Amino acid sequence: MEVPENADDSLPELLHTNNRILLLCIDAELYLNTLKLLSPRWLLKQEVAKIVKSINRQLREKSIKTKVGAFSVLKELVVVLPDCLADHIGTLIPGIEKALNDKSSTSNLKIEALIFTRLVLASHSPHVFHPYIKDLSSPVLSAVGERYYKVTAEALRVCGELVRVVRPNLEEVKECAITCMGLVISTFGDNLGTELHACLPVLVDRMGNEITRLTTVKWMMAMFGMSFTDIKPSYSIATQDDSTCRLVFEVLAPLKNVYRIGLSMRYISFTVMAFAVIAASPLRIDLSCVLQHVIVELTGFLRKANRALRQATLGTLNSLIVAYGDKLGPSAYEAIIVELSTLISDSDLHMTALALELCCTLMADKRSSPNVGFAVRNRVLPQALTLIKSSLLQGQALLALQKFFAGLVYSENTSFDALLESLLSSAKPSPQSGGVAKQALYSIAQCVAVLCLAAGDHKCSSTVKMLIEILKDDGTTNSASVRVVRISLGAYFFGIGFGFL
Repeated sequence: MEVPENADDSLPELLHTNNRILLLCIDAELYLNTLKLLSPRWLLKQEVAKIVKSINRQLREKSIKTKVGAFSVLKELVVVLPDCLADHIGTLIPGIEKALNDKSSTSNLKIEALIFTRLVLASHSPHVFHPYIKDLSSPVLSAVGERYYKVTAEALRVCGELVRVVRPNLEEVKECAITCMGLVISTFGDNLGTELHACLPVLVDRMGNEITRLTTVKWMMAMFGMSFTDIKPSYSIATQDDSTCRLVFEVLAPLKNVYRIGLSMRYISFTVMAFAVIAASPLRIDLSCVLQHVIVELTGFLRKANRALRQATLGTLNSLIVAYGDKLGPSAYEAIIVELSTLISDSDLHMTALALELCCTLMADKRSSPNVGFAVRNRVLPQALTLIKSSLLQGQALLALQKFFAGLVYSENTSFDALLESLLSSAKPSPQSGGVAKQALYSIAQCVAVLCLAAGDHKCSSTVKMLIEILKDDGTTNSASVRVVRISLGAYFFGIGFGFL
C-alpha cells in the first residue's frame, strides 16, 4: 500500500481529531450522569428521610385532616418510589397504630392508613416487615371488626398482603421445585433408574393441582420433543459417573417432599411446564408408567376455562403424539378429537389454530386407526366448514385450516370430491345467513387451491378444467361462485406462495 506524501503532516491533525472525539465522549458521559443526578425521582429519593421525619411529626398531631393528608403523601411516595421506605418502616408503625386504634380516629383516617399500609406491604420486600409483624398485625386485625364495611374491606385487603409477608413466596418455592425436577429428569433421565419411576408419578400428581398444572404440561412438551423455553441443559454431563448420579438423587429427594406441601390452580400450571422441558430431552425418557394417565389428564384439561392451560396442553399433546403415538390406543386419539372439535371457532383464532394443528398431527400419524379419520370427519370437519365462512378468519388460523384440508386429502379418510363439493357449497348464499362475506370467499378459494395441490396431478388437472368450465357457463360475472373460482385458480397457479408446492 502506498503511503501518502503528506502523511507526516496529517498525523498531528489526526491525533487532534481523536482527542476531540475522546473529549466529546467524556463530556457525554458526564452529561448523562448529571441528568441522572438531576432527575426528579433521584432528587425526591434524597429527601425521603426528611419527608418521613416531618410526616411522623404530623401523625402525632391531633388534627384528623392533617393525619389524612400525611397518609396521602406517604401513599404517593410509595407509588412513585417503591421500596423507598425500607429503612423507615419502624418509625412509621406507631403512626399507623395510633390512626387505627385511637378512639378519636374517623373512618376516613382509618381507610387512608389501611390503604397506605397495603401499598407499602405490596411494594417492599417481606423481610423488611418481619421485625414489626406483631405490632402491625394487631391494629389491622382489630380494624377487620369495624362496623363500617369500607374499613373492614380495606383491612381484609391488608391481611391478604400480610399473609404474603408472613410466608413469602411459598408458591414460588413449589414452582421452582417443579421446574428443577423437570430439568433434572430431562438431563439425567437415563441415569435415574428406579428413581425415575418414583419421580414421574409425583409430576403427574401435580397435574391434578390447579396451580401447578400449566407448568407440568409445558415441561411435558419438552419431554415429548417440543421446544418451549430457553433452558438448554448440557446433555454431555449426563454420564454414568457415580458422583453425578448421587448429585441427581440428592436434588430429587427434597424436591419430592416440596411437591407434597399443599394443593392449590397455579401449581398445576408449573407442573405442566415441567413436563414440557422433559419432553425436549433427546434421552427419550421412558414414560410407560405414567403415559396413559398423562393422556387422560391432558385431554381433560382441554375442557378447563384456563386459556393458558388449554394452549399449553394442545402443544404438549401434539409433541406427545409425535414421540409416543405408537404406545397410545385409538380410544385416546378419539377422546382428544372430541375435545378438539369444541375449540374450533372464530371466537379464539389462536386456540383454533393450535387445535387444527393437533388434528393434522393426528391424521398424519400412519399408526392411527381408521376410526381416528372417521372421528375427524364427523367431529372436526363440520366445525371447519363453519369456520371457513367467518369474516374474521385470517393469519395463523387460516394457514392451519388450509393444512387441515390438505391433511384430510393426504390421510385418504375423506373423499376429495366430497371435500371439494363442501367447500364450493360454502360459498353459496343461504336463506338463513344471506350472502357470504368477501373475506370468507377468499378463505374458501385458498382452501380449494390447497385441496387441489394436495390431491396430486391427476385430480388437479381435472379439477382445474372443471373450475374453468364453471367460469364459462356462469353468466353472472360477479356471483360468489365465479369469484371463488377465480381466486382458487389464481391461488393454484401461484401455489408456491402458500407453501404447498
